[in-house]
Amino acid sequence: ARSLAEDAIAFGCIARMTPEKRHVDLIAAFAQVHAFVPRARLVLMGDGPLHAEIEQQVQALGLANAVTLMGMRPDIESVLPALDVGLLVSSTEGMSNAILEMMSCGLPVIATAVGGNPSLVQHESNGLLVPACQPDQLAQAMTSLALMPEQRHAMGKAGRSRIEREFSLDAMVHSFDQTYQR
Repeated sequence: ARSLAEDAIAFGCIARMTPEKRHVDLIAAFAQVHAFVPRARLVLMGDGPLHAEIEQQVQALGLANAVTLMGMRPDIESVLPALDVGLLVSSTEGMSNAILEMMSCGLPVIATAVGGNPSLVQHESNGLLVPACQPDQLAQAMTSLALMPEQRHAMGKAGRSRIEREFSLDAMVHSFDQTYQR
């Protein structure tokens, strides 16, 4: 992977390359963001049946120098700290480990308002929620965070403290304990 320039605004997504993960929307949105914020970069972690199509879309939009397809990474926790914003733009989603991982690394998260995402990403607190399959609205959310470092930082901190409070091993053990006591 190309190393990210100091001034790059790096967006990252951890997701299998399957239709419901909506990489097609993500790349369409990123094209708009990159036109407006040329130092924006997109890092895609994961692999799957749509890999070739996604690569073609990136090439067709002239984004090859701004998008990195990393494939499967066993060391995601070493990649995440280099990013500025985490993304998950699926059309359907359960309780996403990817969002939890991004939050625990202090990243603000832009996610679609589907499935379990809204219970993890609190709009305008630790990230932004956008409707699924709406690349224009996704692009607006991405652009706003690209241009607002203070807001990115505050949202990332809010996400990290929420993980420590609600999803840490201690918090879960305490929650199970309370349940058993009852």
